[in-house]
Amino acid sequence: LTDSWKLISSTRPELYDRNGDRGETHNVAADHPDVVKAMMAELYSLYGKMTPASPVKIDQNQETARKLESLGYVSSGGANRPDEVLTPGLPDPKDMVEVMRELQQAHTLEVEGRTAEALPKLENAKQRSPQSVEIHRRLGKALLRLDRTSEAIQTLTEGVQIDPTNSGAMRALAEAYLHARQFPKAVEHYELLRELSPDDPATLDELGSALLEAGKVDQAIARLQEALRIKPDYGEALADLGAALMAKGALDDAEKMLQKAAAMPGSEAQAHFLLARLAARRSQKDLVFKHLEKAVELKPGYVKAVEALTEFYLTNGRTADALRILRAALVASPGNVPFSLTLAEILAMSKDDALRNGEEALRIAEPLIATTPGTRALTAFAAAKAELGDFESAAQGAEKALARAQAAANEKLIPYIQSQLDGYRAKRPLRSSVF
Repeated sequence: LTDSWKLISSTRPELYDRNGDRGETHNVAADHPDVVKAMMAELYSLYGKMTPASPVKIDQNQETARKLESLGYVSSGGANRPDEVLTPGLPDPKDMVEVMRELQQAHTLEVEGRTAEALPKLENAKQRSPQSVEIHRRLGKALLRLDRTSEAIQTLTEGVQIDPTNSGAMRALAEAYLHARQFPKAVEHYELLRELSPDDPATLDELGSALLEAGKVDQAIARLQEALRIKPDYGEALADLGAALMAKGALDDAEKMLQKAAAMPGSEAQAHFLLARLAARRSQKDLVFKHLEKAVELKPGYVKAVEALTEFYLTNGRTADALRILRAALVASPGNVPFSLTLAEILAMSKDDALRNGEEALRIAEPLIATTPGTRALTAFAAAKAELGDFESAAQGAEKALARAQAAANEKLIPYIQSQLDGYRAKRPLRSSVF
């Protein structure tokens, strides 16, 4: 800054005439290269005289570094940070305004449950800011919500490779592996997260849950007990410990833990869901129903509880109640793909004439075909078309579903979808034998 000029250092430097352009509306850097060169030299000189502060580093022992490297991540104790003042090669801040706008729009769409519409905006943001760990994390989480698990894992892995010490990205990747039922991988990444934050009870709880899913019950119990030593009133850890004790066969001890968790704010729904599982172990059907309903009442969008209660209703001839809780769940979790597909299937295939609604089923299923892998969206679409009497479109949908099943070599689905296709070609709508 001089009496006559103002220079902004960036990938594309900006120069403004302070006397003739007080509003700084015209960048005249291209017209005055000598002025830019002289002012940049002065800026470099001033910067060279500064004493740099010591960067904050996350301590890592050699074992942590070794584990990061063994999983394909290179760690230097934190992400490489660019020079804070002199920024050659970095994106110009002005070019990132559009990225921020797209991220804000994506957030609004996600809150509204329109994750499929948010996805292109997140992908564009990642393309324009490829070194942003946070954008990778958000895109990975969105892909996971759309059940595009392998893409989510790939995206989140890229984010962790940018900065292996970023706990948010590491946690999201561990969750993605858990969602994909790749339990050993989930455990590996939660272990890394634990080493980054050794005294974090949430990380210990998540690690304990992953170990339990991997069948390592005793190790799970040890990690969960460790979490509770740090935070004795941690409801989620109490509930997860109850689940681990149940897996070990200590049902009475499990019940004590779950009753404690049910009294803790924030873990009540999880505790009631697990109490329902405990009741099922004891063949207490009425208690199963009671605890599942309570879990869904407390948390209408709780995926495991909604799925379990839906199945309970459908297998006990209460299809209307299944529709009721699925609709409530979609209010609480707009755009949830499993809820949407189950609702569409019931509306298209129910043996109860009063409950079928082909038009609503079609409105739900059709938009999911392009964004949802697998066959469910296509088979729900086909069933809805058949319910509406459009057997040609139904057959086309079933043919596409069959092709996906064959490409995945899914020997269980292939004959099931083939029988649906044969029915549509014979102009028969699909009817469930269960609901």
